[in-house]
Amino acid sequence: MAAPNRPPPVTPESFYDDDAESNITYDGNKIKGATFMKLISKLTSSGSTDNQYLGDFLLTYRSFASSFELFEALVLRYETARDDEIKIVRLRTLNVLKTWIEKFWFDFSKDVPELSDRCTEFLQGQIDQDPTSKKVEQNLLTKLERSLLGTGGERTITNTDPPKVLCKDRSAPLLEQNAEEIARQITMIEWEIWNDIKPWECLGLAWTSKDKEDKSPNILRMIERFNYVSGWVATVICTTENLKKRIKVTQKFVQIAEKLAALGNFNGCMEVVSGLNRGACYRMKNTINPVEAKYGRVLEHIRHVTDREKSYANMRHALKSCDPPCMPYLGMYLTDLTFIEEGNEDFITEFNLINFFKRRLISETIKAISQYQQKGYNFEVVDEIRNQLFGEKVFDEDVLYECSYWLEPRGGNELPASEKPDIFGGPKKLLVEKEVKFETHYIDGWPFYPRDSPSNIEMEDDQFIVAGTLEKIIERLTHKKSPDNSALLPFLASYRMFASPSELFELLVHRYCMPEVKDPDQAEKYHQLVKTPIYLRVFNLLKSWISNHWYDFANDGALRQQMLDFVNGPFAENSGKFRVVLEQNINKQVEGSPAVQDAPEPHLPDPSINPVTASILDFHPEEIARQLSISSHNLFSEIIPNEIIIAAESGDISETPTIMSYNSYYDQLENWVLEELYNSGENRNTGAVISRFVEIAQLCDEQNNILATKAIILSLEKTFVKKRKEDWGKVGYAERQFFFETKELFKEAQQDKLNAKLKSLQSPSVPLLDNYIEEINKIITQHPQPYKKENMINFSRFKLIGESLGKFQRNQQRGYSFQSVPVFQLYLGRHREHIETDVLLAALPEPVERPSGSISAGSGVVSGDSGSQAPIDTDQLRFFLLDLILNDEDFKSSVSSIVSEVIEEELEGFREEMKELTRPLTEFIDSEAAGEFADTEPSPRAVSIMNKYFAGCSIKKWSFHDARGSVHGNPVDIVMDVIVREDNHFLCDVQDNVDVDQIATLIRIGKLYKNQNPSRPLACIIVATEISPQASLIAEKCKIKVFQQ
Repeated sequence: MAAPNRPPPVTPESFYDDDAESNITYDGNKIKGATFMKLISKLTSSGSTDNQYLGDFLLTYRSFASSFELFEALVLRYETARDDEIKIVRLRTLNVLKTWIEKFWFDFSKDVPELSDRCTEFLQGQIDQDPTSKKVEQNLLTKLERSLLGTGGERTITNTDPPKVLCKDRSAPLLEQNAEEIARQITMIEWEIWNDIKPWECLGLAWTSKDKEDKSPNILRMIERFNYVSGWVATVICTTENLKKRIKVTQKFVQIAEKLAALGNFNGCMEVVSGLNRGACYRMKNTINPVEAKYGRVLEHIRHVTDREKSYANMRHALKSCDPPCMPYLGMYLTDLTFIEEGNEDFITEFNLINFFKRRLISETIKAISQYQQKGYNFEVVDEIRNQLFGEKVFDEDVLYECSYWLEPRGGNELPASEKPDIFGGPKKLLVEKEVKFETHYIDGWPFYPRDSPSNIEMEDDQFIVAGTLEKIIERLTHKKSPDNSALLPFLASYRMFASPSELFELLVHRYCMPEVKDPDQAEKYHQLVKTPIYLRVFNLLKSWISNHWYDFANDGALRQQMLDFVNGPFAENSGKFRVVLEQNINKQVEGSPAVQDAPEPHLPDPSINPVTASILDFHPEEIARQLSISSHNLFSEIIPNEIIIAAESGDISETPTIMSYNSYYDQLENWVLEELYNSGENRNTGAVISRFVEIAQLCDEQNNILATKAIILSLEKTFVKKRKEDWGKVGYAERQFFFETKELFKEAQQDKLNAKLKSLQSPSVPLLDNYIEEINKIITQHPQPYKKENMINFSRFKLIGESLGKFQRNQQRGYSFQSVPVFQLYLGRHREHIETDVLLAALPEPVERPSGSISAGSGVVSGDSGSQAPIDTDQLRFFLLDLILNDEDFKSSVSSIVSEVIEEELEGFREEMKELTRPLTEFIDSEAAGEFADTEPSPRAVSIMNKYFAGCSIKKWSFHDARGSVHGNPVDIVMDVIVREDNHFLCDVQDNVDVDQIATLIRIGKLYKNQNPSRPLACIIVATEISPQASLIAEKCKIKVFQQ
């Protein structure tokens, strides 16, 4: 495609030129060609609007104008609208901007900060000049800010639980894994790339241009991935020497292709079929024919779907009947775009009009790609499989043919005509001829110069690390040809036992910044054979480190900054397309988990219930179990894996704060159960409370929340004494059976049975820490640290520890798909004192002596004066009572009156309290009063937080005299630290211990500050030594950032 002409100079008069051959032509009622100014005029005219035209324009405008040229043209159109149509033109112009920001937000993220700054300046200026359109422009500013954060148009993947992982042994070799699970992992890798493809990458055959890495990075990634998978399939088949095994692996690839097609991943299916159809594979009839005989129908189906005839007609038909998510073969659309580009001129007629008919065709193809980016796949990432899918060997076509001819010679000869290739253990000929030697410049202090030797590395089968120096272990994990992929995740889980995060990061930077080759003629080959594979391995290690062990960076601001500098510096220069992936992972860790999607509707309590004084019987049991699972897993997910190692080594948890928090939560659950039982004595409803707790424990067990199940069951066991037989008699048979079986499970004698249950748990789950600690302690005891060479790390030992921690982390990474409901969390999280067993039992009332003729709940009989006993059906009694309530108006009225009086009396105080809390601040705030920035020193702790997390910002003291007591209920001077970053203000509250009341106070101060400064974006942060669990939950719900120091 010829380089596009730039738009002519923009003039206001051009918007009002009459339609003429010199500026616009039509094909029916659609624009065929037009000048740039006429296209803008039609977008914003007072006539009828065409949303399809707007979408086509925004998808393709970069083929004839830059984003800045488009924006300035829209600004000019807005500012020069004629008086007779000013309102409609400005409204249409703002609508174009709204659509651009909302649906094509990536334009702004691509051109940050220039375009976004200019857009913000324009919108803010219009807000100041024209208050009548303030709401529209403020809404656009908000959308723009979201786009800059990368959240403007991200696709949503539902947060429902993914299907169960189909792995018996995650660490098994790749092709021994389940075919469907391999297909899932291939699909997840490719979806990440597919989802990143942007519309501008499809313009002007960008993926074939000289600067294709900048213009079309994600399409290139997809092409590279296609070639890699296709090459891997062919390499495995052509390098499997044994015929039976070769037939078996070929059948495995056919199964994988079938599963990929079933998942709607037609791109992946095409990759595998392409590998199977490589000449070096397809010619081996002794291999292919048995596969054809066994999997003939499957092969026929996948070949039919991937047939290139009639412009992939079969695949297009399959896509129409395929429910999303799915991924078409990208090459199909690239072929469409190539035909459109080469078959249509960019500019038409003697007046050099922009060929918009061509842009419309291109837009249709881009839309076809985009429609399959809207819904993503929801499979659990299995890192052990995923890492192998990045690290498999791939040989070039010459090597594959040499292997193929040796395995199955031409003409059906039984004996090969050539020497046995080196790949199969023959003479060192094939690879020696292919080996390229590179002489590089010397870098003083570069730690990876030493060659492999018995003094620095020991390998098993030339692939698996047994022992080595730290430098050699890093080198092997990122090796250009044969990395030890099985060691990557165990290494990251256990490396802190022999190195610090800073040491690891420094070595990775050295590994990435390798010496340059001296001979310029070898530069391209050196980049292809050495640098690119190592860059990929370092990227993969960094990605796994950030995704699975972010706490290394979260707890060390200096290390985090070094990592960001590296990602945006040397890494971005050489691996720009992977930098985006790392940035997305970093942002995901910083921003935390996304909001839960498709969660079951919560069972909300009556709004009048006060969570501070409520009883367990006031809430739905299933919702309590859900909220317990959420809060339990939140604490479980925060446990730092290295603390498990510390606890296993020392047997002491005093230096493991996240484990201590987890154990404290267990104590809190015990106190909750005991307090409810204690209160039940006064209310004389102990049996109902016990029954409710057993029901909740059952639900927690079903949700794999073993921590909460154990806390409830073992706490209830304290009440299971002879004296309480009557209360336990009110618990149903199935619930009592569950109680007895479960309490036995937690006894020491049943440890093996408990371990088997814990090992069978599927995510999400909340297990017990003791089992992990004991498992790692056993490894440490059985595999002592010293190695036969003092300078080498006994990596076999740490790999076992890391594999054990890997199971632990997999449980951490997937949470529950339930909504957090604040009222439940307040109830569950309120402070409770521990109650000793003897105090608890003393508080419970003695069983009541029943008068004659009364109903005994324990025996189910009626005692009469005559001593005779007649059985009574308690279920029948319940039925009669329910029948009375439903059908006898007088009886129902009497019961309702009693219940209403009791409830009204207990809740009156709570209503008044809620009324006071929810009264609008505007009733209190004097509109005449105004706060001011005081000339006093800010809090040192606030300054410390600013320097650490808000580099380049300033901090001020804001003071306000609250004459009406809108915050504290009485007149008082309020003084707060305010961190200022451009127009964004961060209200900073510095406290030692923060509870729920202080969170509420900060919110009221924030509303007061916002009332005084309505145009400034505001956020609240807390700097605290300690914060209560319930306060932390409310802060998270209110989006208040908490820094503990």
